[in-house]
Amino acid sequence: WVRAWREDEIWNWVFAKSLRPAKARWAAGATVGNRDAVALSMEGAICSSSVDAFDADCGVSRPIDFLQNTYYYPCSRYTRDDWWQLEMPRKTTGRARVISGTAKNHWKLTSGYVEISNNGKTWRRAASVSKDSGCAEFPAPLTFKYLRVRSTQSVEEPFALRSVIIYDK
Repeated sequence: WVRAWREDEIWNWVFAKSLRPAKARWAAGATVGNRDAVALSMEGAICSSSVDAFDADCGVSRPIDFLQNTYYYPCSRYTRDDWWQLEMPRKTTGRARVISGTAKNHWKLTSGYVEISNNGKTWRRAASVSKDSGCAEFPAPLTFKYLRVRSTQSVEEPFALRSVIIYDK
C-alpha cells in the first residue's frame, strides 16, 4: 500500500522543503573538498529547458529539489542545440555539482558538458560530464548566475538530470 502511493517519498519531499539548505553530505551524497560546505538555497531559482519534461513528476525543476529519487526526464531526445538551464536568484562563485541518471543509475548522461554565464548571453564551458559516473563537478572559475547542461550524446540514448547543487565558496 505504501509503495503504491509512494507515501514515504511524499513525506521525504515535505520534510526536505521545510529544512534549512542542505549540507553536502545530505545533498545527493555529494563530495567536495570541504565536507561541511553548505549547498546554496535554490529558493527563487528558475529552471528551464528547450525540451519539455516527460510529465509533471519529471519536471524541469526536479534537479534542484535536493531529493535523491527525483529527476528531470525530457519527453523527447535532446538534439545538438538542446539544453537544461538554471537561473539562480543571485550571482555566486562557489562549486557546482551536476549529477545525471536516476537513483538506480539508469539514463546517465555519458557525453555532455556544463556551461556557466554571468548574463545568460555569453557562455563559458566549465566542465565536461564524466562518461563513467555521469557527473560533472567544478569550482567556478568566475562569478556566475546561470548554469546550463548540454548533451552531446546520440539522440538514441535517453538521459535524466537528477541533481544540480551549488555550494558556497
